[in-house]
Parts: sequence; structure tokens; C-alpha cells
Amino acid sequence: MKSKFEEWFQQQPFYLNLRFIHGDQLFTSENSVYRVLAVQVAWSAWMEQQKRIEELKQSLKGGDE
Repeated sequence: MKSKFEEWFQQQPFYLNLRFIHGDQLFTSENSVYRVLAVQVAWSAWMEQQKRIEELKQSLKGGDE
């Protein structure tokens, strides 16, 4: 899941600025927490959105039966 998030993150307009500031350490994590706060916040929001997407998919599946 993190690789999909990181791919998405790299396509965002703010990525180059953060990459310039943090370099190779941008996606460094410790104990499943990204060390760069901006990345951790984005990860938390992304995970919440993924959860909502899955819930919507399940509700649509239930509506088809």
C-alpha cells in the first residue's frame, strides 16, 4: 500500500519542493511512521480516503445483488 501512496505522492505538485528540502530522506519511516511530518500527514489522509473508497465499493457491490 505504501508504494502506491509514494507513487501518488510523487505526482503531486508539492513533491519537488519537499524532495529538494529532504532529499533521499523524504520517505524514510521508523516504526511505520514517516519521519517527515508532511509525508506522514499525507499518508494518514490518503489511508482514510482509501478506507472510504473501499466502503463505497462494498456498498455498490451490495446494491447490485
